Order: sequence, then structure tokens, then C-alpha cells
Amino acid sequence: MNIGQALTVQFGDKTGKVLQWLIDGSVIGGCAAYEAGNILGAVSGLNLLSGVGTPWLASGISVAELALLWQGKPKWISNLMMALIAVMGLAFIRLAWMQGFSVGSLLTLQ
Repeated sequence: MNIGQALTVQFGDKTGKVLQWLIDGSVIGGCAAYEAGNILGAVSGLNLLSGVGTPWLASGISVAELALLWQGKPKWISNLMMALIAVMGLAFIRLAWMQGFSVGSLLTLQ
């Protein structure tokens, strides 16, 4: 039994359908908000690097995401995401190294 069937059994046909629509809307709205946060984060980073306007970057990223998802190749997307995360990790390590810290100050928290 799935959640829609359980709602129909528990609350009846009419109320169960209303609850199904409310849950569906909540899930879709939550996913949209999550993805909007991803896009805005990417736009903020790219704006710092390029100086290109926010509307252009947001549109470009959205079109690129649509093209990737339209391909229907989840393994390729997974590999791309792993590569991007590796690049971010290397950038973080490089920036940390450029700060001129000493191991002693890290160990004593000074």
C-alpha cells in the first residue's frame, strides 16, 4: 500500500484526495525551493568570478540543468557532480594553504 492508498483508506475518498494533493504540492514546492537555492548559490559564485549579471547567469544555469536532465543519463550527471566536488575540494585546500597557518597554531587553537 502506498501513501495515497493509505490516505484514502484512513480518511475516505474525498478527504484522502485533498490530502494527496496537499502532500504532492508540498513535495513539489520543497523541491523547487531546494533547487532555487542551488541555482542562486551557483549564480553567486559565478557572479564573483565573472561579473556577468545575475539574470543571465540564472537563465544559463537553468538551461544547462535542463539540458543535463533531458539527456536522461544519471551516471554521467553523477560523474560530473563528483568532478565538480573534487575541484571545489582542491580549491578549498589551496585557499587554506594560502592563508599561511602553522600546525602549532592549529593544535593550540591560537
